[in-house]
Amino acid sequence: MGSSISPPLAQMYMKSFESNKYETMISDDIKATEWARYVDDCFLIYEHSEEVFHRFMSQLNTLDPYISFTCEKSKPGVEVELPEEAVEVLPFLDFKDCHSGLYIHSLSSQPISIKRSVIRNMFLWAYRYCDSNFLEEEEKRIYNDFSSLGYSRKFIDRAKVLAKVGRTRELRIRAGLEEPKAPRKKSYFHIGLPYHNSVHGIKYRLGSQGVDLTFSNRNYIKSRLAYKKRHEPTKGGVYLIRCKKSDCEEIYVGESKDIPKRLEQHEGAKRRPSSAYYSSANHNRRGHDMDTSSMLVAYRSSSKPHIICIEACLISICKTIKGNQTSASPRDMNILGPMILSGAPINWKDVAIAQPTCLS
Repeated sequence: MGSSISPPLAQMYMKSFESNKYETMISDDIKATEWARYVDDCFLIYEHSEEVFHRFMSQLNTLDPYISFTCEKSKPGVEVELPEEAVEVLPFLDFKDCHSGLYIHSLSSQPISIKRSVIRNMFLWAYRYCDSNFLEEEEKRIYNDFSSLGYSRKFIDRAKVLAKVGRTRELRIRAGLEEPKAPRKKSYFHIGLPYHNSVHGIKYRLGSQGVDLTFSNRNYIKSRLAYKKRHEPTKGGVYLIRCKKSDCEEIYVGESKDIPKRLEQHEGAKRRPSSAYYSSANHNRRGHDMDTSSMLVAYRSSSKPHIICIEACLISICKTIKGNQTSASPRDMNILGPMILSGAPINWKDVAIAQPTCLS
């Protein structure tokens, strides 16, 4: 999904479908009057009856098991004759009724640059093709779409600024006020290497010698090294602290790269309140007592992104103490949380000990 090879593959497949199946296997008496296509979207002018059209669609969907055609009919309108000088074309972006506004989610593992470029390109298309009368409405739609996917206003604003800079440069080049960027010259020699953090500088040095270097993230140098490493269980992960009061069902969910040390810090916060452990200390001041002596670990990992994601998921499904906040974005966690937890190696036994009602 999103691969640069997808459009040419779709183009080749549909071209083969049209020449080898549509032209030869559909009878001429039910074919469309006009058939035009852009990648995988087809535009048809059909002048036969409704009954014949349904028969045409049925035959069309039996030609290839991997292709299923759906149709959207043009809306009937009223033809009005206007003098040519009175007609003004105001371009705007029009989306299908099935458009859901789903793009890369903020919690996706895609690089930040890819996420920002998607939002930037949406703004850039609006600045290229929208008339000023519709531009404000289109910007509002982009903000709503990506805000619902968990992106902050600041992140979207940054992408918008980049789009404006890009559009300004396009207009300056078109007006002859600025020279377009020269196309990159392809070197005669090319090397592909597994990616590693220590080889950043080699790309520039080889480039100055006329050698192109590309990195692969599927074949790390580290993965090629065969050595024995003593396995030591990680101390990091997501931990749970329950209240010692029998009638209190609230728990504290936290994350740390060193859970035993963090529990000691929570214990110290009872005597010396700290803003870093405000939630736990404040709960104690309300007549409760957080049990920091028993270590309940719901998830173990040394990966910081994985830890904060699981922490956010558990906070979304558990009854936590007042002020217990997640390190990640809480957006859509009520939907995504159960899905992520179902596929993660969660220690549900400790979760049940900390809060039995969480699993009901």
